[in-house]
Amino acid sequence: MRLLISVLFLLFTAGVVLADPILLPSEGEQPVSQGVFYVADSSARLQWEQLRSGSLNGAFKAVSPEAWNKEIKVYWLRFSIKNPQGIDREWIFDFENWSEVHFYTQDSSSAHLQKTGHLVPYRQRDYPVANKNYIHLLVPSGQEIACWVRLESRFNNEKMPQNLEFRVAPRTMIDERDAFVGRIIFAFLGIFTVMFLYNSFVYLSTRLRSYAYYLLVLFFAFYHTAYNSGYIMSLFGWASGFPVGLTWFETISSNLFGISVILFVQDFLKIKTRYPVWNKVLNAYQVMYIVFALVQILIHYEIGAGLAGITALLTIFTIIILGIKSIKDRYPSAIYFTLGYSAFLLSILVIIYLTMTNSVAQHVNLIYFSLPAGTTIEVILFSFALAHMIRVLRRQNDENQKRIIAQLQENQELQTKVTRELEQKVQERTAEINAQKEQISRQKEAIEIEKEKADHLLLNILPESTANELKEKGFATPKQYPNVTVLFTDFVAFTQISETLGPDQLVTELDYCFQAFDDIIEKHGLEKIKTIGDAYMAAAGVPETLENGALRAVQAALDIEQFMKRWQAEKKAKGDTPWQLRMGLHTGPVTAGVVGKKKFAFDIWGDTVNMAAIMESRGLPGKVNISETTFELIKGAFQCTHRGKIEGKHRKELDMYLVEELRS
Repeated sequence: MRLLISVLFLLFTAGVVLADPILLPSEGEQPVSQGVFYVADSSARLQWEQLRSGSLNGAFKAVSPEAWNKEIKVYWLRFSIKNPQGIDREWIFDFENWSEVHFYTQDSSSAHLQKTGHLVPYRQRDYPVANKNYIHLLVPSGQEIACWVRLESRFNNEKMPQNLEFRVAPRTMIDERDAFVGRIIFAFLGIFTVMFLYNSFVYLSTRLRSYAYYLLVLFFAFYHTAYNSGYIMSLFGWASGFPVGLTWFETISSNLFGISVILFVQDFLKIKTRYPVWNKVLNAYQVMYIVFALVQILIHYEIGAGLAGITALLTIFTIIILGIKSIKDRYPSAIYFTLGYSAFLLSILVIIYLTMTNSVAQHVNLIYFSLPAGTTIEVILFSFALAHMIRVLRRQNDENQKRIIAQLQENQELQTKVTRELEQKVQERTAEINAQKEQISRQKEAIEIEKEKADHLLLNILPESTANELKEKGFATPKQYPNVTVLFTDFVAFTQISETLGPDQLVTELDYCFQAFDDIIEKHGLEKIKTIGDAYMAAAGVPETLENGALRAVQAALDIEQFMKRWQAEKKAKGDTPWQLRMGLHTGPVTAGVVGKKKFAFDIWGDTVNMAAIMESRGLPGKVNISETTFELIKGAFQCTHRGKIEGKHRKELDMYLVEELRS
């Protein structure tokens, strides 16, 4: 009788924790809670060996929505799984939001332990993908495996479980989904990178403070897109303490992101002068971001995060209001700015709606992409707004130039009038008048000399036709040129060279090269555009049409190559390190004009300039690297060698060629 009672007791306690095995899905992602039993480990001292022995079987309960309590930091799950298919397959178990997961399995022959979790070092995770909590399991066909899972949640700033449910899916589906998400996220990151580099060049040219703040916004947009997608964790996965440090840095960077956006808005929309009261409100938001970041770090994270989130929403709506007010006030570029920020607000509202309606699982791709998409649209439209602002400033600059020239003309007329009065007085007086007349003559000569100097200086800065137009009209009209060959040169490893030479020697040698380049460029009828550091830029066909411009530009490049070879030989003979030069050419349409408010500069713009720069950067030291477009124009005159393809505009592949010599 006692034996029967013991057997019944064992069967009863076993029935508490044992159920039919969970059949692993053949396709799709399946949330799992049925067939799973749990025990709350409030002391966090239970060991797997205790659970496997069966001594605590009676403590396990079936998982239900009420099972999870956020005050309890450690739970144990017990379940079994089975592969119902006719082949061995791999599955992925996803324990999202848990800080540390220990996954124990027991089959007929052995036991295994696998780890994952947001606070587990990346390289120690069982199946490291971005910042996912994946466990990878190979289950033979028809085999049933017993599983125990230790789930632990620790404070890590943002990841907090909401229940004891986990998800399982075939590995092929998970890999395909993660690869798809990765491609889209990297596309967004690529857009941010291109926008950052392009606008960095614009900032270096304009030095507008709005561009500096915009670059900060771009940087944080790039960082947070990479962070939210888990790729920052992947990049720094080698650091064992990185998961914890990353979450604290995220706290700081999120608040800095908000501050950088406010700074950009204040400067771009000129809030301080146009809306002084709203400017004080935005200043208060910046102080709140700093205070709430300190609360998150030093006092209580959840309170600080909640207050920072409220501040972020207030900031967004305030900026939308300011954008609408600026549109009504007809402020330049306000429409681009407001549309961009509205796109960002819409992405935030989509995420909030899906989170509040518990629709995250059904719209996981929308959750992944809504914020990066909204941010991308925002920064692109911000870039349009900045470009429009520059056009407005240029128009104002042209008007200022006209006023200055009109004032100069008025001054000249006044000077002529004074001269006539002096001449009349000279006729009325004798010796004194002659002396005054001689003095006036000397003044005129000095004026003419200064005028000649000014004209000569202007011709050194601008092409002759552009300078004449500027003197005649008071402004130079930007023009489109359909067929211009742009030549770029750049010294290889110039930074290392500059570190080995004194300032005087460095400038002397660089000036020696550029003077030689100037002579060669002038000899072949090209127009020198500018130098940027150790880079040299010239063009054929602008501002005057140049017959056989591509041929002349290539010949000029070959002459520069020959000059460099002679100079390198001289330096080698002296025991000095020779300088190496890369050159690249591309032919196509450009826009040319005069820029600058105080110091005029003739410059050219367009994709042709960018492609010429790419030809230079992809070139070989001591060689002339040209694009396919330029090659088609000069191939009958020069011996060229095909180098391969590079990716050009709109992902179109372009060929590159090395120019060797003139055809005999």
